[in-house]
Amino acid sequence: MYYWDGEERTLYNDGTYGCISGNGNYCTAIIQQNGWKVPKDYPRRISF
Repeated sequence: MYYWDGEERTLYNDGTYGCISGNGNYCTAIIQQNGWKVPKDYPRRISF
């Protein structure tokens, strides 16, 4: 989160850390920003 610019779209689309476009480091931040609930448009599937 050190390099995050505060924009929600960056969590998804950042070329380096984004959940879709990057290495996935911001994926947990998407859940955190959504009140610790997995949003319906979450880009990665979670299986238990």
